[in-house]
Amino acid sequence: MDPISENNSAPRVTATSDFPFEALDQTRAPVPDTPDPVYEAKAYDNRAQISELASSLTAKLDGFARTLATSFFISESFSWLTMTAQTSDSGIAVAEAYEDAEEDVWLLNSKELAKTRAHTTVFLASADRTEFDTGTYEFDLTLGDEVHGLELTIDNDDTAPLTNHDMLLRLERVFNGSGADVSASVTTTYEKVYSSYYDDDYGLEETSFLQLASGNSGKDESFFVEDTSGEIIGMLGLDKTLEFGRDSEYTIDGDEFEFYSNTIEVDGEAVQAILTGESDQSELTQIEAKYGFEAVAESMTRVIGEYNDLIEWIDDNDYFISSSLKKALFEDLNSAVLETQTVTHGENSEREAFAVIQGEVKIYSPKDQSGFFPALNQEKHPTVESGLAEIDLTLNSDGTLDVGTDFQTHFKSRFREIHDTLAGDEGFFTKIGEALAEVRSEDDDRYVYSKNHVLVYSTDAGTEAKKIYQENVSTLINTFA
Repeated sequence: MDPISENNSAPRVTATSDFPFEALDQTRAPVPDTPDPVYEAKAYDNRAQISELASSLTAKLDGFARTLATSFFISESFSWLTMTAQTSDSGIAVAEAYEDAEEDVWLLNSKELAKTRAHTTVFLASADRTEFDTGTYEFDLTLGDEVHGLELTIDNDDTAPLTNHDMLLRLERVFNGSGADVSASVTTTYEKVYSSYYDDDYGLEETSFLQLASGNSGKDESFFVEDTSGEIIGMLGLDKTLEFGRDSEYTIDGDEFEFYSNTIEVDGEAVQAILTGESDQSELTQIEAKYGFEAVAESMTRVIGEYNDLIEWIDDNDYFISSSLKKALFEDLNSAVLETQTVTHGENSEREAFAVIQGEVKIYSPKDQSGFFPALNQEKHPTVESGLAEIDLTLNSDGTLDVGTDFQTHFKSRFREIHDTLAGDEGFFTKIGEALAEVRSEDDDRYVYSKNHVLVYSTDAGTEAKKIYQENVSTLINTFA
């Protein structure tokens, strides 16, 4: 066999060869090294506003509950004597007339609202272990001549440490179980704490505090708390007064009055008012007691208007109010209109969010939301909308009511029918009022999403977190690169 020579070896591949026979040995520009991406975690957190949102919802619900409670036509004391009292501004006062009332007009100037005396603890990080050692702490609660000797037993072992939040809850139970005319409540909120993890170098830490308030308002209401064994009251700051009690101050037709309560007499016991706000110096609120069907019709038209305002406000703020709120308000109404209601912010979306349910954070996803509409009871007739239509009121699919042109004129000829439809045992506002009472008995944040918290882990986390948050403030999004 001839020796292998350069001339009879396989032909050399040149740079002009077609793919896939490109020359692998030709000179090419070097490929620069690509550095590994640097990832960071950032968050945009808006949970600090949850307490404010819950408070605004509570104020709206309380306001309409007060309207229902002071409506003579709806109240249990209704006696077919068509005397009503109404005010020109429910944000300053609401009024109620009784059987002995006479037609008249009064001018009210609400200068100051009555307040209760309150003591508040320092703010404590909720999840941190309490600094108080295991043992029994004794203290006195004094109200006038009454002295209540109380004690709090703390178990704070290393194997089962006690958090600040749980310690305050135990203290709350001690005060509320004392039999004294005081009320204790624990509130949770958020405070800024430094952390490079967050986009603005500050995160939010859950904190708790306890407030102890006198049972009644007024300047003469007072109480004191002091340690007798241990220093828990002094260390928590409960021995100091945050806010002193105060009487309401107001004028009626120029005459000045002071009273320990915000429930005042306008014309003896015949006409009473509840102060709800403080007047501007230049404006007076008119209180008018009127007799006759026209007065009742005007009063009920105003109630319907305030009801519609509440429902529309809930819908306008659905980015933080759960759809389960309207479901709770309407679930006892037998309605085909509400049964076909479409929830615009849940059913057709794949969004998933955090919600605070009875103080516990849970995942709240659209598949768990059937909308706010109640199930239609096919065995029970008529539907609520058919009864309302008979008195010229139209129930809309969002729950609001349209008032027809004949609604007020029906009051004289169909007075009892209107009362039964709106305020009877199965009446529309009777059911709404019962549902409202149940809703208001829940925790403030029961129907408020605490999901305004965006977490991003990426190479541009800070910018992306803000962008996501601005696009959809009501959704908790976790993004991983």
